[in-house]
Amino acid sequence: MHGLKLVADVLREVLARCEGRRVEAVRLKVGENCHARPHDIEYLFREAARGTKAEAARLEIDSTSGEELVLESIRVE
Repeated sequence: MHGLKLVADVLREVLARCEGRRVEAVRLKVGENCHARPHDIEYLFREAARGTKAEAARLEIDSTSGEELVLESIRVE
């Protein structure tokens, strides 16, 4: 459930920053000790983004040390 909260927070930030434009790509940095694994994050992001401007976005996930999930960049149309 913690992973869902993390992803929901990231998606909320993505949609706020996209200013109504369609999101093409989202790049995240995921710490090796993050409470959610990259595979889970991708699944949760797809589910949470359904019906939003980020629905078709390509999700790029880079692993890093630490515990954080960081929104690295967003690409919009």
